[in-house]
Amino acid sequence: MRIFLVFAAIVALAGCTQTGISGTVHVGSGENGVAIVAFLLQVSDSGAIDLSNAVEISQLVVGTAGKSGGTFGYTFDVLTAGRYVVGAYADVHDDRQLTGDDPLTVNLDQPITIDPSSSKTASATQDIWIGMSAPARTTIRGTLHLSATAAASPVYVALLDRGMLVQGVAAIQEISVPAGSGSEVPFALYNVPASADCKYASAGSSLPNTPCSLHLIAQADVGNDDNSTTPNYANDLYALSTLNPITTKAGQEIQGADLWLGTQDPKLGSISGTATFNAPLSTLQLQLMVLTPDPTATAPVLSNASDVEAILNVPVASMMSANFTIPSLKLGTHFLVAAVDDSTAPSTLFAQRVYSTNNKDTPIALTADQKDQKGLEFPLGVGRVSGTVDVTGAPKTMSFAVVFALPPADFVPGGFTPDTQREAVVPMTLTNGSGSASYVVFGLEDNTYTMQLIPDVNGDGDLNDEYQAKQIFNGDPPTVTINGGGRQQSDFTVDIGSGG
Repeated sequence: MRIFLVFAAIVALAGCTQTGISGTVHVGSGENGVAIVAFLLQVSDSGAIDLSNAVEISQLVVGTAGKSGGTFGYTFDVLTAGRYVVGAYADVHDDRQLTGDDPLTVNLDQPITIDPSSSKTASATQDIWIGMSAPARTTIRGTLHLSATAAASPVYVALLDRGMLVQGVAAIQEISVPAGSGSEVPFALYNVPASADCKYASAGSSLPNTPCSLHLIAQADVGNDDNSTTPNYANDLYALSTLNPITTKAGQEIQGADLWLGTQDPKLGSISGTATFNAPLSTLQLQLMVLTPDPTATAPVLSNASDVEAILNVPVASMMSANFTIPSLKLGTHFLVAAVDDSTAPSTLFAQRVYSTNNKDTPIALTADQKDQKGLEFPLGVGRVSGTVDVTGAPKTMSFAVVFALPPADFVPGGFTPDTQREAVVPMTLTNGSGSASYVVFGLEDNTYTMQLIPDVNGDGDLNDEYQAKQIFNGDPPTVTINGGGRQQSDFTVDIGSGG
């Protein structure tokens, strides 16, 4: 699940109209003697900006930076109505091609809508800042601490507008570090918006209306294959900053935002142990996550994904068990959860397929006296239930539902005590209150399970209100039986308007 910047082939397009986008490129002092290239991208007309689908309309050399940087004017003609973003890179190799070690900036949080036929929106002015920040913005500095595997891989550092696993999350700023840059690599993210000025469009809205919750992450593209025709994200390394969520202020410079990729911060803690399965995990991939909230609470495990503190891909290779170590965790109380993915769809490793640990209400505590918890036994079944959720009559605020598989000890008619349940968070895209989505509940040990569906009807990101009101069943609660890690199916058809 790469959300980072992927550039399309450059398509130069000459224009002669007076409409367009212009401004000044401000360059910091670190780019002495390097040509500065500005570019114009056309992006989708609404929603989060996904540069993997962007089209580069034009690029131009605006000047060559001096010892103290410089300022250079730019102008792009715009011939077609649409939404655009501007950016610039320092062309280190002087080849007019963006490469991994070219310093880059893109105004991701400042899209511009242009309509050449309208006098009000035919033109716009916007400055670009590279290697420095605007006075009203923030700079974030830190160091990448890389394991040998991470250091041999391209690494991406990004600031996200929300927690990493939230549906629709987008990068506000990103930089790349080429493979072979060393094990200790300083980095800086420039021109970060102040928290008070940063907003994104929530579900059901086309306009930015929800305050950002800024999260700093790093990803090592192990195997250098994430941009290939057959990407493999299951072997990548991730690091999430212990400063998350980060609050930024105008004119501020944040220091010490270090990221530890596959390495241990001596001031922080770690969790290690063994994950075991009730059948060989031959066709699946395993990913472990560390969360702050209690997974036995009434909200689904990943309803507040900003509380994800660490992500670790675990190789299993047809074994009944796999050893793991999750390094550089801040001290405090944690819960361990797992996401499992079928190898036929390796891009869906995240919140749609999640189950919690079988440790019930026993958290994992990392303290100053005991920073490292070792020898954790993490029992995980491999049985699964899959199906579809068909919804009608739902309000436009609804964005997800949660499917639960409840063992007999947890099921109580009209409610349940969610100690050992497994669940799948199912994002829903609705049209006129209707929609359909598939789900898979993984991690089922041999048992008979009662299936239950609870939608987040009011769209507040948790299920507290729905728990207190009622649970919505597919008629009588269906049951499925797992034997030897098998597969079962259970479909849900729910009319939210009539109460299920």
